[in-house]
Amino acid sequence: MVVHLTVLDGPDVVDLDKVGGRFAAAIPSRVGGHAPAHCTAGGKAILAWIAPERVDALFGSVLSRRIFLQSEEKVEAYYRRGF
Repeated sequence: MVVHLTVLDGPDVVDLDKVGGRFAAAIPSRVGGHAPAHCTAGGKAILAWIAPERVDALFGSVLSRRIFLQSEEKVEAYYRRGF
């Protein structure tokens, strides 16, 4: 298991720390590394808890809408599979 301490930096996330066992090196992330917030699990968790207006301000309404629709499609697929 690997745990990241991640913060939002504009539309990106920055990994401040990474802690894990023997498989931590296999995870392609690094302390100080940047990634688009909407492309990482940590970033998605952060974005889920901030106001929609702030997400729109960070990404623009088009990207926010696309992210929402993709997420909604994934949730619907899980329901269809019985998860």
